[in-house]
Amino acid sequence: MTEPEAMSRAADRLVVPCRTSSWVFLAGVVGAIGGLQAFYKAPEADQLFATTKPVADRGAALKSDLTVVTGALGTYADDAQPLVA
Repeated sequence: MTEPEAMSRAADRLVVPCRTSSWVFLAGVVGAIGGLQAFYKAPEADQLFATTKPVADRGAALKSDLTVVTGALGTYADDAQPLVA
């Protein structure tokens, strides 16, 4: 296996963690909880929604970062392949 092929496989393997990372998963859960904000009325409601926002933000940032890294590795592997062929 050439180095570009190995990088391409590494980029492919990053796609699954990008979609299934616990932070990304939690961001989805927090998004679902946020959808309840209009309906959930309780004394602790504001605190609940305020404390879940950083999780959603971190999950979204991680997903974005992993998408960039995956894309960069894939592009590098595609560009390098003709050089070793």
